[in-house]
Amino acid sequence: MAEPRTESVKWVEKVIEVVRARGWKALDTLDRYRPEAPLFRPLSPDVLASLTLPHGAPLPPSLRSWLGFDAGFLAHWGWFELEPTFRWTPRSLQEIARAEYDGEPSPEMEAQVTPEPDDPEASGPREVAWSQSFAVPSMAHAFLLPGGSDTRRVYVLTSAPDAAGDYPVLYTDIDDQPLLAVLYPGLDLYLAETAGLLKPEGVDFNTVREDRRFRARFRHHERVALAGRREVEWPAEVLAPPRAEVADVINPFTGIPVQVFSLAREDWTQLLTQLHPPSARTALKGASEANLARIEARWGWPLPPALRRFLAGVDGLRLGRYHFLESAELLAEVPQRALATRAAGQLPPPEGPRLFWAESKADDVLAYLEVQDGEVICFVADEGLVREEPCLETLEALVERARVQD
Repeated sequence: MAEPRTESVKWVEKVIEVVRARGWKALDTLDRYRPEAPLFRPLSPDVLASLTLPHGAPLPPSLRSWLGFDAGFLAHWGWFELEPTFRWTPRSLQEIARAEYDGEPSPEMEAQVTPEPDDPEASGPREVAWSQSFAVPSMAHAFLLPGGSDTRRVYVLTSAPDAAGDYPVLYTDIDDQPLLAVLYPGLDLYLAETAGLLKPEGVDFNTVREDRRFRARFRHHERVALAGRREVEWPAEVLAPPRAEVADVINPFTGIPVQVFSLAREDWTQLLTQLHPPSARTALKGASEANLARIEARWGWPLPPALRRFLAGVDGLRLGRYHFLESAELLAEVPQRALATRAAGQLPPPEGPRLFWAESKADDVLAYLEVQDGEVICFVADEGLVREEPCLETLEALVERARVQD
């Protein structure tokens, strides 16, 4: 049965046309695939019809279309065995990181001089077990893809595919510290950019994320795989199941303790109470459910879960140079109009109503919500630079700034 020609399938079909015409050199990867004859090894319709993913879900349309053209490319990268019969061979994200990274120094610091044996506090290249930092229990089924130098591309089967039925291609990095982020929202766009068919604007290698055609898919995977973040440093700590306290982790390269701070796992009220100035007479309190419902009714859309949870525990706060607006200020026109006037010179024209929820005049920071393409999106303007950023990351960043400021 032919795969419905969704946008995802159309991207794969375009890649197939290019590879048929130019051969495997059309895929721009550092490690070239040079198969012996036959050049293409499609799976038979009977095998394709019988396949499900290793965790039991249906094959994504993009993957099914690709395997109907060729299975040798992905078999070469260890996705499955073709002989004597088809058999998936997934690895966990940690297992892939162990094979790719363990024993490697940080690329950023590998030029440093190795410390003397009697100087345990000195930093420098050493044998590093990076894989411990990628031990994320929810990423038990993953597959390596070619591309990158210091980074790796990994197709991860998460708990929920996106609207195209696909799963994310994450990238891992060990430059300074372990990092995990979504590089492509599916196999379709990984193949499309690798074949030179996707030309997003910008110079950063992750500019596909800024293409509005794909933003909803990126956000879905960031919610499912990365707890609502665009990227995660120290993923094993941040994405592990919650526990009472998060102890310092040791940077595997430098041996220096690093404090992992995650509002997704901490009691926000308890943390902010500790940061609340001792001179403050008013104890922290949360917004009522009725007030939160009024805010959502006033603006006509639901608050992002991270911001809603924050307001439920902390209804308004001035912390150092930062002001987190209280529910009354989110409902009233005067404070919102004042912030809109202040922002007029540095923000692009709005596509719909804007709801400002945090600011710092001293640091020239504004955090706000805006509806685009039918979705509530969080933006932050920081010293004139406007970027989309999940509310959770913005909250963590602003609280962290307030926490470390003098």
